[in-house]
Amino acid sequence: MGYEQAGEFARRCDRFLEQHRSRPAVIDLSQVGEFVSPCLTAIYDDARLHRPADLKVVVPSRLEELFAPGEIEGLFSVESI
Repeated sequence: MGYEQAGEFARRCDRFLEQHRSRPAVIDLSQVGEFVSPCLTAIYDDARLHRPADLKVVVPSRLEELFAPGEIEGLFSVESI
């Protein structure tokens, strides 16, 4: 996801996590070739705002370190592929 898709990603992420406050959710980024900081910010901010019950973020191994702080903070679990 590049900068041109970041705004749409943020809107969809917000709606998705709002709907999953009380049920498990998975954000699968395993096939992402490019990932920009506004998209990362959207995931962190929306996870803090909506506090979904059980959120898992699936990422390529090269992006795993970007999501480690969120796992430590208890926002979500990370699965790296």
